[in-house]
Amino acid sequence: MAQIRHFLVFEVAEKAIEVAIVTLFTTEVQTDEDCGLSWVDTSNKENKAFLLEDISRPLVTTTDDSAGHVLWLLNFDNV
Repeated sequence: MAQIRHFLVFEVAEKAIEVAIVTLFTTEVQTDEDCGLSWVDTSNKENKAFLLEDISRPLVTTTDDSAGHVLWLLNFDNV
């Protein structure tokens, strides 16, 4: 699970290489038993670059005001 921070385009040998710089969360996605929504702990993270073609479809997310290290995944079942 990651959040995209930036998109970059490099030209190499006259070919455009599209890259996404992401914050990668290093913990497993969890499921809340009460509401059934998935979430990830954002306190453990690292930044990495990925080819844009290797990035999956975006998810709808929201933060939790009561727990600043939680990112809720609103359509995780739609991956």
